[in-house]
Amino acid sequence: MDSEAAVIRVRNVSHEVLKPTAPGDERYFGAEMSTTDLMRDKENVAMWLRVAVEQTDGDLNCEDQNKINKALGYLARALESNSTSKPLWLLYIEMYKRRHELPKPLSVMYKHAVGMIPCS
Repeated sequence: MDSEAAVIRVRNVSHEVLKPTAPGDERYFGAEMSTTDLMRDKENVAMWLRVAVEQTDGDLNCEDQNKINKALGYLARALESNSTSKPLWLLYIEMYKRRHELPKPLSVMYKHAVGMIPCS
């Protein structure tokens, strides 16, 4: 998947998945989330995506390394409980690519993500 296609997929995910869809999800949208709230409902992928995107002020093309690292921190924690979530992996890889210094080659991250996401 080329970079442009990945960005489009992540944007589609952010527009569709980040909407409150279940009763009670409204409490997560439009309000600051605490770590306690996140850990209490750690399998709520939409909530984790929302919090990660909020770290970059909703800008998926963000270049601010501090914001990117914060988003990656939330996504890493989300993936601990939701390791097979395609939307989480797509956003994680998109944010990871924006780091100026990559601790691991991007190909390693792609391979890991593909290994975790079940075949459709």
